[in-house]
Amino acid sequence: MATLPDESDKIRATDAPVGVDVTGRPTLRPAGLRRLLVGMTVTNFLLCVLWAAVGVTLLALQIQKIDPAGYVGSLGLVLAVGAIGSMISGPIMGAVSDRVRSRLGARVPVMLAGAVLTLVLTILMGSAGSIGELVVLWFLMQFVTVGCISTSMYANLPDRVPVARRGMFSSSLGVAALVGATAGQAFGSSFASAVFAGYLIIGVALLVGVVLLALVGAQSNIGQPKKPVQVVALLRTFWVSPRKHPDFAWTFAARFMLYSGYFLVSGYVLYTLQDYVGLGTEGAVRTVPVVGVATLAGVLVSTPVAGFLVDRFGRTKPILVIVATVLAIGSLVPLFAPTVGGMIAYAAVTGFGFGAYLSVDYVLITQVLPSSTDAAKDLGIINITATLPQTVAAAGAGLIITLFHSYTALFPIAAVLGVLGGLLLLPVRSVR
Repeated sequence: MATLPDESDKIRATDAPVGVDVTGRPTLRPAGLRRLLVGMTVTNFLLCVLWAAVGVTLLALQIQKIDPAGYVGSLGLVLAVGAIGSMISGPIMGAVSDRVRSRLGARVPVMLAGAVLTLVLTILMGSAGSIGELVVLWFLMQFVTVGCISTSMYANLPDRVPVARRGMFSSSLGVAALVGATAGQAFGSSFASAVFAGYLIIGVALLVGVVLLALVGAQSNIGQPKKPVQVVALLRTFWVSPRKHPDFAWTFAARFMLYSGYFLVSGYVLYTLQDYVGLGTEGAVRTVPVVGVATLAGVLVSTPVAGFLVDRFGRTKPILVIVATVLAIGSLVPLFAPTVGGMIAYAAVTGFGFGAYLSVDYVLITQVLPSSTDAAKDLGIINITATLPQTVAAAGAGLIITLFHSYTALFPIAAVLGVLGGLLLLPVRSVR
């Protein structure tokens, strides 16, 4: 975790701190903040293109070809194991990132290594011919992209961005995430007959994005104090005492519930269109981008407004509770309208809610972190709430569909989890 630089630190004049935020960390000049915002936004967009293209479309198509009889369960297995990789990688690689000292800073070397490894893994995944290979490779892909790239990138918020500007950053990153998810679904569908090429292109694009972020985000931290890397210490990173840090614990629980509800349905969009709506494989592949555009429409309406309201009024919890309720309502739409129109409406409403949520929740998160010296590690822990739910939802959705021989039960369960995600934020006391 970056600390106040001493006189020996070599910091570019345009990025030199102009003061410190409320936690005592350095902040950047406006020009430095703008470049950092653009770099993080582009990288987050490309990360989400990759996750959506692979997780929603390419993997589903590969698995259905490899295992035509048991593809629902096989997809659940691959997604669940992959989410375990992302869950454990955040705290571990976050702790490593906090301790890196180089002329490029703490975050950039970890992100660059992650981008190179991701390109290698996309090539291997595009060539995979068995469920076992996909299980291992998607696990590694999630470990690398979440732990090395995403966690290190988001650590720039508490590292270098003043609290008063985090709403803008969170909003921009939230828009990038959902626009990237929409673009990723369309991208994956367009490469339905050329899966290997799809993997290769997105791997190269992500590497380019991370390099661009490195160019604007590099800042030497040589000479800054650091904690030693110890195995026992890394294992301890997975625990934060709820008694000592109750607001962090409530935020963790709320995000876990909300993300579980969202992924319970969104992780099976292709198969829902194919089997529940009845479009068949080709019709479902053609419709996935349409559903993605509906999600984007909801995002574009809600995200900028939510970020502005937080920065303008300094109120975070009420907005998050409201949008959690919106997400719950949207999850119920396919239950009453098992049609293409119903799925489009579902996508628009949940896009509205999830877009607003993503644009705001990092404002709250960065204010409830337990430690001011282990920001990336703590962000890695809180990011478990965006990754562990993928494991739970993927396994749970596959089990629900198998037990009930129908997708119907997914929607009310998702709605209940969304409501809980909003209610669990109410006890948070340190953030309004």
